[in-house]
Amino acid sequence: MAPKFIIILLTTMAILPEIKSNHWGTCLAEPEAFPFIAIINIPEESFSIGALVTANKVLGPEAAFPPQATDMTVDLGCIEVESCAARHIPVSHYLRNHSFRTMIYVLGTPVVLTSAIFPIPIRPSESDDELWCKFLGFDIHNYQELYWINTKIMDRASCLVMRGRIPRNHACFFDVNENTVYESENIGGPMICDRFLFGLMSVYPAVDTAEPVQLVSNLTGFRLPNEETGGFQPMPRSH
Repeated sequence: MAPKFIIILLTTMAILPEIKSNHWGTCLAEPEAFPFIAIINIPEESFSIGALVTANKVLGPEAAFPPQATDMTVDLGCIEVESCAARHIPVSHYLRNHSFRTMIYVLGTPVVLTSAIFPIPIRPSESDDELWCKFLGFDIHNYQELYWINTKIMDRASCLVMRGRIPRNHACFFDVNENTVYESENIGGPMICDRFLFGLMSVYPAVDTAEPVQLVSNLTGFRLPNEETGGFQPMPRSH
């Protein structure tokens, strides 16, 4: 890892806690607080949230990938859906990873890394410690705004008791303060644990329990495939 990259990474990590609370119990994403946030645009359809993990790769939710994808783009350095440091960066290739319910998008050109746009590393290894994390998503009162909320990753045994079944490469999480029921618009929201990307919120709906729980893909130890040999597909263009 180059010294310049290390300096930027340390600076970025120091910025992360600088957030303000709001009256819904969640917190508005401030400029440069979460520089890995990505908004994935599907022309004439919708958008979803994801995470920048390298200078040219973004992870997003499989559930939001359209049957006939064309001309998809990514916005980076976002604090709101319409307030981003870089807009409409073309996606050149994509790869579906169904095991993790995740899409991997390759940007046509690697982005210039700054304090506003910077990738987050994927969590490298498991630990026996309880994971207290931050979940990033759209505010349920205004889907143009981005917020984070404190969450906790459940151990697998507790998750099984509450849900009965856990898909492979997934874990349960819940809001430790508000018992929030997460809505479908937040599918793909990044889960940040110890300043690493733990995973993305899964498509599976919350269940009716005393503490609403949701599923997140567990990307711990996940290795991004090589662009040349990983089976990436070119993004179709409409013209």
